[in-house]
Amino acid sequence: MVGAMPVNVIPKFYNGTMNSHNGIEENENEIKVNIGSRIKCGEEFGTVKFIGEISGYKGIWYGVEWDDAARGKHDGSVDGVQYFKTSRPGAGSFVRPNKISPLKTCADAIRRYYGDREDETVAAHRKTVINEWKREMGAPFIEMVGFEKIHQKQKFDRLQEICVNDQNVSKAGDVAALCPNARSLDLSSNLFSGWREIINLSSQLPDLHELDVR
Repeated sequence: MVGAMPVNVIPKFYNGTMNSHNGIEENENEIKVNIGSRIKCGEEFGTVKFIGEISGYKGIWYGVEWDDAARGKHDGSVDGVQYFKTSRPGAGSFVRPNKISPLKTCADAIRRYYGDREDETVAAHRKTVINEWKREMGAPFIEMVGFEKIHQKQKFDRLQEICVNDQNVSKAGDVAALCPNARSLDLSSNLFSGWREIINLSSQLPDLHELDVR
């Protein structure tokens, strides 16, 4: 989901970024959560408006304005201190970083979703082909190193209609190298915080004719 960009509110106690799991950013491969990031907690979507400490409570918190205002508890204030502002009354609350779903790139979502899905008939045929090669070479115990990697690449290359809706996608990743022949891509109900990343993604796929980012 791509909505209006949130109002910038500077955290009072913490001005860094967090990884999308549960702590200060340490792994460069993890997607950072910033003020303005879209996140998902359970089945609820929201926008991060604050990252920092709350007086009287231990650790780091995310201040979130929820898409569904009924999920909220306040307007961004605790014990008389305003940590962030919500655009709708009562739409905000605080959550721990480890409560949100980890963010993904589109490439990772495709890799995980389609990499784990394979028709049993196709898998059985591939195993039969490998065994025939081994018999022809007279080496039944040889290990076919790299065969699976080649097969996976061929499988992704063939993808034309791709659906990774509601997969916590917030970045493009290297989709050009993964599925260069994609013509249709469903990215609805994901976590893009603006159009720049969507433009980056679509520019990598020259054959793309249909893109759903609702």
